[in-house]
Amino acid sequence: PGAFEEFKLSGAEVDRIFFGHRLHGRCIWSGEEYGAWVAADGTAMMYGEWGVGNGIARMDGDQLCFEWTSGTTNCGWVFRNPGGTRAMKNEYVWLSNQRGEFTFSQAD
Repeated sequence: PGAFEEFKLSGAEVDRIFFGHRLHGRCIWSGEEYGAWVAADGTAMMYGEWGVGNGIARMDGDQLCFEWTSGTTNCGWVFRNPGGTRAMKNEYVWLSNQRGEFTFSQAD
């Protein structure tokens, strides 16, 4: 197990955070806002650094995957950020396989 293993969320925890919610974050480097709306059935719309457009969010074991209508899929693990706050939009980190790390919080 890695140093951050204790902060990695289970698939059930990730499901409760993403599905049926709006998520919002800010790029660590540029400050650009990004986010996603994920319906309970997984229908998703993303904007900013998370990707732009519509797709489907799904769980693959403990990994969260976004599949865009363009055919691109990006999966990764979600971690609790122990120093994160909702006000800073960084309570969680999605460590994606293709695009890096994204801090975020639920917006609703």
